[in-house]
Amino acid sequence: MKRIFALTFIYFMACALSLYAETNQKIDPVFAPQPEGLVWVEAEDAVTTNITDQATLDYASSAYRILQLNREGTAKGVPFYAEYTMVVPEDGTWNLWIGGTPPGPESDLLASFVSPIYIKVDETDPVPIHREQVAVVEKYSNTNHWFVVKQAVNLTAGVHKIRFEIRETRRYDSRYYFFLDAFFLLKSDSPLLQGTVDRNLVPRRFPLDLTNRSIDNPYLTIPQYEYAIQQNPKNKEGYLLLAQVYSLIGDHGSAIKTLSRGRIMAGEDIRFTLLAAKSRIWSGEIDEGIRLYKEYLKSPDAEKDVWAEAGKICAWLMKYQDAEDIYKQAIAKYPEDLNLKVNYALTLLWESKVRDGERYLSELWNRVKKSPDQILSLGSIYDTSGYPDKAIDAYLAGAKEHPEQIEFYLRLVRTYNKTNQSDKANEIRALIPNVYNSSDALTSVLAALDQETTLKEQVLEQYRQRLAQEPDNLDLRLELVRAYSWNGKLTEALAENQNILINKLYTILVGMDADLTDTYRLMDVLQIAKAPAAQLPLLVDERIQAIKKAQEGLKQAMIQDVQNQKSTDAAKREKSQAAVQEAQKALAKEVALAAAVNAWANGEFIQRVQSYTEEVNSSAAQIAQDAEVLNNVKPWTWLIKDDQAFLTGLAKDNPLALHGLLRINLLEGLPITIPQPEQVPLEPTKKLVLQAQLWQKQTLNEGLFSPATYYSYAGDLEDMKKHAAPAEPAEAVYSDFTNQDSEEQIKKLQETKLKAGPLVYQIDTAQKVLLRRAALRLRVRMYQYDTETQWDRQGLADLYLRLGRPADAVRTLERVLVLNPSDIASLFTLARAKEQSGDWMGALTMYKRVYDLNPRYENAAGSFNTLSVQHPQVLQTTLSASVDSNRSAETAQLSYVLPLTSFVNLQTVYTVEHQKIHTPLIQTQSLTLHTLSLKLPVTIKALGLSFYGEAGGNLQNKLDNLLPASLDDFAMDRLSDYVVVAPQLGGGLSWTGKYFSLGGTYLFHQIKDTFFADRFPNYEHQAGAFARLFLDAPNRNWFRTFSLQADGTYRSIFSPYFTNQTNNIYSVQGELHILNTLRVQPMINLDVGAIGLWENAENTVSITDYYAPDQALTIKGGFDLTAQVARSSNWTILTGAKLWSGWYSSGGSTGSLLLDSAIRLEGLRKNLTIYMNLGASRTGDVNLSSKPAYWSASLDIGARLSLADYIIP
Repeated sequence: MKRIFALTFIYFMACALSLYAETNQKIDPVFAPQPEGLVWVEAEDAVTTNITDQATLDYASSAYRILQLNREGTAKGVPFYAEYTMVVPEDGTWNLWIGGTPPGPESDLLASFVSPIYIKVDETDPVPIHREQVAVVEKYSNTNHWFVVKQAVNLTAGVHKIRFEIRETRRYDSRYYFFLDAFFLLKSDSPLLQGTVDRNLVPRRFPLDLTNRSIDNPYLTIPQYEYAIQQNPKNKEGYLLLAQVYSLIGDHGSAIKTLSRGRIMAGEDIRFTLLAAKSRIWSGEIDEGIRLYKEYLKSPDAEKDVWAEAGKICAWLMKYQDAEDIYKQAIAKYPEDLNLKVNYALTLLWESKVRDGERYLSELWNRVKKSPDQILSLGSIYDTSGYPDKAIDAYLAGAKEHPEQIEFYLRLVRTYNKTNQSDKANEIRALIPNVYNSSDALTSVLAALDQETTLKEQVLEQYRQRLAQEPDNLDLRLELVRAYSWNGKLTEALAENQNILINKLYTILVGMDADLTDTYRLMDVLQIAKAPAAQLPLLVDERIQAIKKAQEGLKQAMIQDVQNQKSTDAAKREKSQAAVQEAQKALAKEVALAAAVNAWANGEFIQRVQSYTEEVNSSAAQIAQDAEVLNNVKPWTWLIKDDQAFLTGLAKDNPLALHGLLRINLLEGLPITIPQPEQVPLEPTKKLVLQAQLWQKQTLNEGLFSPATYYSYAGDLEDMKKHAAPAEPAEAVYSDFTNQDSEEQIKKLQETKLKAGPLVYQIDTAQKVLLRRAALRLRVRMYQYDTETQWDRQGLADLYLRLGRPADAVRTLERVLVLNPSDIASLFTLARAKEQSGDWMGALTMYKRVYDLNPRYENAAGSFNTLSVQHPQVLQTTLSASVDSNRSAETAQLSYVLPLTSFVNLQTVYTVEHQKIHTPLIQTQSLTLHTLSLKLPVTIKALGLSFYGEAGGNLQNKLDNLLPASLDDFAMDRLSDYVVVAPQLGGGLSWTGKYFSLGGTYLFHQIKDTFFADRFPNYEHQAGAFARLFLDAPNRNWFRTFSLQADGTYRSIFSPYFTNQTNNIYSVQGELHILNTLRVQPMINLDVGAIGLWENAENTVSITDYYAPDQALTIKGGFDLTAQVARSSNWTILTGAKLWSGWYSSGGSTGSLLLDSAIRLEGLRKNLTIYMNLGASRTGDVNLSSKPAYWSASLDIGARLSLADYIIP
C-alpha cells in the first residue's frame, strides 16, 4: 500500500509540475460565465445529512442525483435534516426555489402525501413550510417539481447556512417522505426573472418559466381524483395525476392499474407507458418494466434523458445485454451525447468487460480532448457516476490541454476536497496564482473557492466544539458521525461511531453497578474477611501452642524453685522466686491473648461473617430471575471476546472504554492491571479500581482512593476492617485460677478452631454465588447493550464496508442478526460484506434469505444470480483427433468443477485416449489409456495464495491390443500382465499480486509413452516453477497488455525394473505476449507473441521408451488474431487465426524451420460456449516443397457449460 501511495503521489506531483512548467509564462484566465443573481446548490452537496448515506442516482434530477427520504420510524432523537453552506455574492432580497416534492399541507382538509419541511437560515429559528407557503411552478419529473417559498429573505454578502428539516410524517400513512433534488437563491432583480439570459448559462433543470403558476394546485385525495376521472374519463391528466399519487404512497400496483385504465379509456399516450415502466421496476417486475421502457423508447417523442435512464436501470439490475442494446440505439440516435457514451462504457466495466470499457473511454477522450466544455462535461459525468478518480484524470488532462481554462483547476480543488484529498487540493490551489495573471476577477474567484473549501470544515469544527461541551450528548455525536460519513471522512466517522457504542456501554454498566450495589457490598465485606478467616485456624494453633509452652515453663520454674529454696544462698533463692513469677506472668499473658482471640472470633468475627454469608441466600431469587431472562432470549449469546478486543483497543485513550474493560474483566474473574490514579479521571472508575485492588489483593489501598468517598457502604467496610483482628487484651495478672483458666482457654480455642475450619469455604461459596449473580446480571445488561446498539452497529457495518474492511462488517452484522434474524437490511448488507470478503457462498445464502423474506428488496434476486454466474459449477467436454509423422490419437475428455465452499473447489477430469504408432519397421502399436484425476484447489484471496492437491491414476487394458496366442494362454493369475494401474499424485502452490505471480508444482506419474506394450514402465518426479509479469493499460489500443512468463521444469525419471536407467531432464521456457486492439466495435484483437524453449536430457543414447531431448532449442514467434464476426441477442461468434514461425534444433544440428498455424471458431450463448480449433505445424527445410522432418495436424471440438443456480422472480 505504501508503494502504491508513493507512486500515486509522484504521478500527481509530476502532473502538477508539468502544468506549471508549461504555463510558467503567466496567462489570463478564461472564466466560466455565471448568470447574475443566482446561487445554485445541488442537494447531494450537503455539508451533512441524515436523510441517506449516499445520494440516489436519478436521471430525471438536476445533476442526476437526489436525496430521497421515504421511511418509517424516527431519526434517532433528531429530525431528518440536510444542511448546506453557500456564498451569497451581494446584499439583497433573495427568493428560495426548491426542486423536489412540494411539502405537505398544514390544513387537515387537504391530502397529505408528503411531509412538511422546516427551513432554518443561519442561526434563526426554523420556519415551518407547508404547501400553503409555497407556489408550485413546474413539474420536471414524475415526482419532482420546482416550487418557490413565497416569503423572501434578506441576506448580506458572505457565507450563509441553510438547513432543511423533516420533523413530521405525512398524514396519509405516518411515513417520513420528502425528496430534495436541488435549490437555488434568486435575487429579486436578477435578469433571470425577465428570461433574457442564455439558458446555456444555467443548469439543465433550471425552470423554463419562473412566472408560470398554472399548476399551482395542491394534491387531491384519491377519491377526489377518482371522481374527476369519472366526470371526464377522456382526460389523460387525471389518470397521470392519480398514478403519480399512487407512486408517492408506494402503491405501485394501483398505479399500474390506473395507467392501464387510462390507456383504455383515454387513449394511448407514451407518458402512460413511461410511468408504467417505472412502476413495474419499483414493484419488482423487472422484465416487464424493461419491456415497457423499450416500448416507450420506440416512440419518436421519447425524451433523450429516458434513454440514459433506461440503460442505467438495466445495468443496475444486471441486465447488461439490454443495457448495451439500449445505449447503442441511443448513441445512434444521439451521436453527440457524451453522457450516453460514457455510461455505455461504464456498463461494459460493470459487466466485467473491463478492457472493452476502458478502450471505449479512451476513444471518447480522443474525441473530446480538443473541447474544454466537453472535457468539463466528461469530468462531471464521471463524478456523478461515482468515478471521481476518472473525473480528476479528465480535469488534469484538460488543464494540460487547455491551460487558459481556470475551471479545470477549480474543479480539481473541489474534487480533491470532496474525496478527502486535501493535500492535493492545496497543491493545486497554490499552483493557480503561478499560472494566471492577477486580477480582481481572479482574486474574487479564489476568495470564493477558499471560502467554499473551508465551509464544510468549519461546520464540522462547530460540531466538535459543541461535543466538547456536551460529551454525553449522543444525538449530537450521531450528527457528527453522519457529517463525517457524508463528507468522506470515514475514519473519523468510524471513531465517533465507536465512541457512541462505548458511551452506551458505559451508561449501561453504571446502571448495572447500581443494580448490584448490595452484591458488591457483600462481596467486598467478605473479601476483607477472607484473609483473617484463612488465618484464624493458624492463629488458634499458635495461641494453643503458646499457652502450652507457658504452662510447661511455669511447671519447670516451680520444680526448680522447690530445689533452690533449700539452698542457703539467699540470692539464689530470690532469683528462683523471680523466675517463677516471670513464668506466671507469661502464662497469664497467653491466657489473656487466648481469651481475646476466643472472644473476638466467637463474639464478633465469625458471627459477622456468617451473618453476611446468610445474606447471600437472598440472591437466589435474583439469580433465578436473570437466568430466566437469558433463557428467554436464546439463541442470543454474549460475544465477550469481541467486546474485550474492542475495548482493549480503545482503553488507552478513552476513559469510558477503560471503565468497561475493567468492569467486564473483574466480573469475569480475569486478571486486571491496576491503573495509576492519574489514569482514572471518572469517579465511577475510581470506585471500580478500588474494588479491583480489593478483590485481587484482599486489601483496601486507601493510598489510591478513599472508600468513604466512593462507597455508599463504606461503614460496613470500616466495621469489618475494625473487627478483622482481635483487640489487644489488658495487662494480665496471674492468680490462683490462671492455671485452670489456661486449660479452659485451650478448650475454647479448640472449639473456635472447629468453627473457623469451614469459614473460608463458606466465604468462597458465598462469593461464588455473588459472582454468579453479578455475571448473570452483566449478561442481562450486555443483552440490553446489544439491543440498544442495533442501529449503531448497522451504521458501523456500513462504514466498515466503505473503508474496505468487509470482515469487520461481517462480524458486526452477525451480532445484529443474532437478535433479529429477519432484519432484512442487515441481511442484505451482510450478503454484500461476505461477497466483498470473498465468501461468495455465504453471500449467496444471505441473498437467498433476503429474497425469501422480501422478493422485491434491493434486487436480491439479481445480486444472487450475478454472483452465482460468477461461481458456477462447470461441465466441459472435449473431443480431439490428431495425427503426426508417426502416430495418430483420439481423445475424449470430460471435466467437472464443483465449488465446495467459497475457498475450496473439487475438480474432476476423466480422459480416454487411444494412440497408434505407425512405423515401417514394426507392426502398428496402439494403446487405450483411461485417466482419472481429482484436484482440490484452495484459494486464500486475502493473501493472494492458492494451493492444490491432486490424486488419481491411469488404467490400461492391454487386451485391447495384445491378445494371447490362444485362450489357453490366458490365466487369471496373470491378470496384472493385461491390466495396468498406475498412480498419479501432485500438488502446487502459487501467489498472485497485482502485477506479478509466481509458484511451483509437483507431479508423480508414469510417463504416457511407456504404457505401450513393448515398453517398460518409467515413472517420473516432475517439479516446476514459474514467474509471471502482467501489465495492463486498458485505455490504450496498442501495447494494451504485456505479459512475460518464465518457466523451469526438472524431471527425475526412473524404472522400477532397471536401476541403471535413471534419467534427468531439464527445460527452461520464456514467453512474451503483447496484446493490441485494432478495433473496439466489433472487437478485433491482435496478440503478438514469442516463445523460447530449451530442453535437455542427461541420458539420450540408450533411451527409446520415451522422448529424451538432446539440447533441443525452439524459438518461435508470430501473431494471433481474434475478431468478433457476428452478434445477436442470443449468440456471439468469435473467430481467430494464428500463424507463428521459428527455428528448431536438436543434438547440435543447424536446425529447421518451424511453422505453427491454427484456426479457431467460438460461439458464446449466456452460460454455454462451443468451440472448434484446427491446427497444423511443420518442421523441416526452408524449402516448403521438400518433405518435412516432422509434421502434425489436430482438430478439437468442445463445449463448456456453466451450471449456476438462479432465482427466477
